[in-house]
Amino acid sequence: GGNTTMLHFFLGCDPWQVFQSPYTPVFFDPGVIRAAELGLPICGNVYCMPAIANYLGGDITGGLLETDLDTREDLALFLDIGTNGELVLGCRDFLLMGAGAAGLMAAGAALEQGHTVTLLEHEEKPGKKILVTGKGRCNVTNDCDLETFLQNVRTNPRFLYSAFSAFDTAAAMALFEGLGVPLKVERGRRVFPVSDRAEDIRRALVRYAAGAELCTEEVTKLLLEEGRCVGVSCQSGRQYRGDWVLVATGGVSYPGTGSRGAGYALARQAGHTVRPPVPSLVSLVAQGGECRRMMGLALKNVGLTLYQDGKS
Repeated sequence: GGNTTMLHFFLGCDPWQVFQSPYTPVFFDPGVIRAAELGLPICGNVYCMPAIANYLGGDITGGLLETDLDTREDLALFLDIGTNGELVLGCRDFLLMGAGAAGLMAAGAALEQGHTVTLLEHEEKPGKKILVTGKGRCNVTNDCDLETFLQNVRTNPRFLYSAFSAFDTAAAMALFEGLGVPLKVERGRRVFPVSDRAEDIRRALVRYAAGAELCTEEVTKLLLEEGRCVGVSCQSGRQYRGDWVLVATGGVSYPGTGSRGAGYALARQAGHTVRPPVPSLVSLVAQGGECRRMMGLALKNVGLTLYQDGKS
């Protein structure tokens, strides 16, 4: 049950991968190995605890199993103080707000871990914005390795390393195919449902989170006590409490689908600094009749250069 680096040394593997981009260890779950293969003068086998991510190794996995943190009814904190300090905070119960793609995904994952989940969504239809993604087809993910994926993250890709190590693009594809949605890979390694229907992805996520209690509520503020969030208050006047509160409200990109930026206000209430959001996709408005003359023209793989005062 050692940390990821210690297990690499123990099994004779170069641990440098743990510390350099894209921070990919040689293994996460070495499993059972014959003692003789490791040069140990004993009969039998050696079992190595699996790692969760590059800096959450088998020592953390062993600690969680020993303390039964995931089955406790009360909130508990597990600390590992050593060369690095790691902590895990949790219990059985889990409160989640936002039933878009991220909220449904988190709810399903929490249910798989044995948590009791309450899902709060202000739209009548969960996952509504999924239907407009990929021009109605839903570009699920990109079929590439972790290093390539992170190279295409524009800002601070290292922050996402642990999450993508625990659940990469291959795992995402396996999840949806396991939920009954066959997938296909198109140009640029883009992954779509074979049906070309985003609705199939939305329904799969709803099935994945089916064990959660889904409540149609609009959250107005967090319930903060002694520096931690213990629940939420809703527009209806009702309050919901939980040992875990996860905010997955989305951004402000498409108000018609429910993304109205409510999460920014909740983040500010909790004391976070919120940078002004910047759109990643914007429309171009042109003066004159050029756009009208180009109506009906379909082009593929086209580049566009904008000039202002003679400069691109």
